[in-house]
Amino acid sequence: MSAFEKSSGTFPTRNMVISNNGLRSTIVLPALSYTDFDRTGSIAIWKIASLFELARVLPFRDPKYILQKLVGEGYLTFIVIGDMNINKDAYLTLKQKWMDIKLELTCDIVQFLRRALILECTIREVDSKTSLGTMALKYVTIDANTRKAKDLPAWAHTPGPQSLPPKDAMLYKIRDIPSNAFVHNYTVMPSDTDWNRHTNNTTYIRLAIDAATIASHKGALKGFSGDICTYKTKNIKMYYKRETNWSHELSIYVWTDNDTSDELVLHFTFKKLGAPVFFCDMEFYPKPLQSKY
Repeated sequence: MSAFEKSSGTFPTRNMVISNNGLRSTIVLPALSYTDFDRTGSIAIWKIASLFELARVLPFRDPKYILQKLVGEGYLTFIVIGDMNINKDAYLTLKQKWMDIKLELTCDIVQFLRRALILECTIREVDSKTSLGTMALKYVTIDANTRKAKDLPAWAHTPGPQSLPPKDAMLYKIRDIPSNAFVHNYTVMPSDTDWNRHTNNTTYIRLAIDAATIASHKGALKGFSGDICTYKTKNIKMYYKRETNWSHELSIYVWTDNDTSDELVLHFTFKKLGAPVFFCDMEFYPKPLQSKY
C-alpha cells in the first residue's frame, strides 16, 4: 500500500474518470518517459509494473472511488497476490511510439470477498484500443486501528449493476528452494522504498531481474544466458508475505525448472533474516522474439 491509498484528499481528475458506481477508474497518459526504458533499449518490466501501480493507486485520491469509501470507514488495504500478463507485441509498440503514444489505464474492482477484494488493471493503446497487458491483484482488508483482518461491510457485497462478473479467488503456489538455487544478497536502499516506508512492489521486480542477471552471467541458470533484460517477460506471479524497509538485508534466491521443463521460467524467494518475505515466478517469451529489438 502507498501513501496515495491512505490519503483522504482529492485529486484533479482532468485525465482520470471514475465510473458512476465507483468500481472503475480510467486514466489517460499522454506519453512514456525516457527513463521508462532499460539498458537494452526496451521498456523495463518494472516500469510496466509501475504503470499498473499508477492505475490502481491514483483513484484512491478521488472521493467517488468506492475504495476511498473503505478508507473513510477505517479500513486499510494491502496487496498480497499479483498476476501480471504482458502481450507479446507490447514491447515493440511501446518502443516505437513512446514519445507520442497515449495509454489508457483502467482499474476494475471485480470481486468482493469476506476480507479481501480482487482488482483487474488493463493497459491499452488509446488510438488502436489494443490491450498491451493486464494485471489482477488480491487485496486484503484490515482495521486501520488494530491492524488486524477486518470483514468488509455489508454494502461491499452488493455492488452496483455496472460491476464485472466475479472471479475465482487468487492463489499462489509456494515452491521449495532447491539446494542448487543461486543466492544474491542485497541491502535495501532508501530509494527502493515508497511513501508508505516499505520496499515498493516494483522494486522487488527490478531486484529479481538484477539477481537473475548476475546468476545468468555466472552460468547458474540453465536455459538462460547474459542479461535477463534481453528476455521479454510474459507473466509474473507474485506473493507478498511481509514488509521490508531500507537497511534490511535480503537474500534473493533464484532458480529454474529447466531440467524438467522447456519453458523459460524463473522462480524467486526473497528472505530477510531467514524468513520469506516475497515470492515471485517469471515466465518469458522465447528468445527469438528479440529479433525485433
